[in-house]
Amino acid sequence: MKRVTSVIGIFTLAALSVAPLRAEWKLIRLMRGDPESGPPKQRVAFVGSAVVKAVDGKAERLCGIDCWTPLSTGYSLKTGDIIQTGKGSVVLKLDESQSFVKVTPNTILRLIPVKGEGTQGISIAAANR
Repeated sequence: MKRVTSVIGIFTLAALSVAPLRAEWKLIRLMRGDPESGPPKQRVAFVGSAVVKAVDGKAERLCGIDCWTPLSTGYSLKTGDIIQTGKGSVVLKLDESQSFVKVTPNTILRLIPVKGEGTQGISIAAANR
């Protein structure tokens, strides 16, 4: 009986260890822009942090490897955060430049850290890596 229990335990651990790898691979494919089931998403990056000023439709923030939570008005986004829009759009106010940005439907946006003082603006190349 002990042997059967230990075999079941080993199979359970093996199955649980595969699930995070699948989730990580899904995130990597999303960031690389590999083909998905839906329309291709535009990938962009902005420097610094931001505050969500308006949400229209479906927009989400990545909260883990494979966990997305809905965005709401007033939410503060930090550098490193990733958001995606489906058929919705989001208006952000960038903290560094005080600019307003509208994130259009079918977009993945990443906020990247500021590299030195005086570095402000858009970094499209960073999003295409």
